Amino acid sequence: MSQLFVIPKDWSWKKLSETTQYVQRGKSPKYSDQDSEMIVINQKCIRWHSLNITYARNIATEQVSGWNEERILKKGDLLWNSTGTGTIGRACIFWEANTVKKYVVDSHVTIVRTDDKLLPEFLFYWIYSPFIQNNFDALQAGSTNQVELSRKAILETLIPIPPIDIQTKIIEKIHFLFSEINIGIEQLNRVKVKLASYKQSVLNAAIHGKLVYQDQNDEPASGLLGKAKYEKEILISMGKIKKQKKLLPINKDEISFNLPDGWDWVRLQDIAIIQGGIQKQPKRSPRNNSYPFLRVANVLKGNLNLVDIHQVELFEGELERFQLETGDLLIVEGNGSPNEIGRMAIWDGSIQNCVHQNHIIRARLTCNISPVFIESCWNSLYGREQLLKMAGSTSGLYTLSVSKISAFMLPLPPLREQQRIANRIVDLLDNQKLCFNHLNKIFMNGHILKQSILKKAFEGHIL
Repeated sequence: MSQLFVIPKDWSWKKLSETTQYVQRGKSPKYSDQDSEMIVINQKCIRWHSLNITYARNIATEQVSGWNEERILKKGDLLWNSTGTGTIGRACIFWEANTVKKYVVDSHVTIVRTDDKLLPEFLFYWIYSPFIQNNFDALQAGSTNQVELSRKAILETLIPIPPIDIQTKIIEKIHFLFSEINIGIEQLNRVKVKLASYKQSVLNAAIHGKLVYQDQNDEPASGLLGKAKYEKEILISMGKIKKQKKLLPINKDEISFNLPDGWDWVRLQDIAIIQGGIQKQPKRSPRNNSYPFLRVANVLKGNLNLVDIHQVELFEGELERFQLETGDLLIVEGNGSPNEIGRMAIWDGSIQNCVHQNHIIRARLTCNISPVFIESCWNSLYGREQLLKMAGSTSGLYTLSVSKISAFMLPLPPLREQQRIANRIVDLLDNQKLCFNHLNKIFMNGHILKQSILKKAFEGHIL
């Protein structure tokens, strides 16, 4: 049998087919909102080092008999996500010992039940190690959006296996070293929580008019709204934008707090031109007229990730319609996590002739309104609460739309005060952002250190 690297003499290379009792993908269940004796674990439940039962669902009573005893999870079963971009490859061990409920997995998860010569934790750490994760593309098959980890690929996966007593010692050593790293990470998390709390206090002060002084000589927001309306009418008459659907006026029940003099409550549509982007289709494959194409993965909360930019084919008139401009607000339409719904970042103009995906909604502000202020309002606790109310949830996916985003209600200060607020926010949060970036690098170093530990462990150099 071929070897991936040299291992100690009393170890041996095995295929998982040689050291497992049972390897099987789950089945597609019929879910129920009623309490059931059988619980279905899906991809969302599986996190590295843990199983989050929060996302598990009840199975319909009439389907319970369709799962034979072998498919019911046993303590120590390894669960391996086997489909889905972003989730495929994650694994954890099932340690539940609930004698009342029975647990099974759906068709996106594979059960790997080891024999008495392979400890499940040893297998878990092998899957988590760089030997598997850094070469996972070789294990999976299928197109970009339909990737799959097949049962055959799992069974043929090689693993270096030491004697059981050595496996136990290696697991104990990994536990000890990882726990030391995790203590440091927990401390860093506490610092991040404090930084996030500080940021929210700044944003809260900003949208309540308590961050900078008010100047009675500033033109009130009502005048700004009139100019924004006129600017849009000009663009409509020129055929640059379509006439907008009229929204309901703001009523008193929607107002969350009182505003300073000169401020007004507005809907985002009152001050911005909002539109969707380009749907990627086979005809959009880059050929003769391709341009940079911004995807959901490129838009983070308050930041852009422009490391990996795709290309898309455009047709006549589309560049003018979809081209991004510096200061555009980019809003992610949907996400499985309520914490990530409506991620917003400001386009920095660093890539010329860039367009955007249909799952990114663009809001282009009128009349030189400050994108920093609007983003701050959007990402404040007030903004997040409003977004969660607006976002529908179907099958666990929280979604926004152009119409919902258009109706987003926010406090609008005079233009000059907006600029003062934006400058103050930048001054107060620049150091906070640097700290966050530094902490993220430390987190990444923690992950790299763990991978280094696992590499030594499986090469037989950790004890």
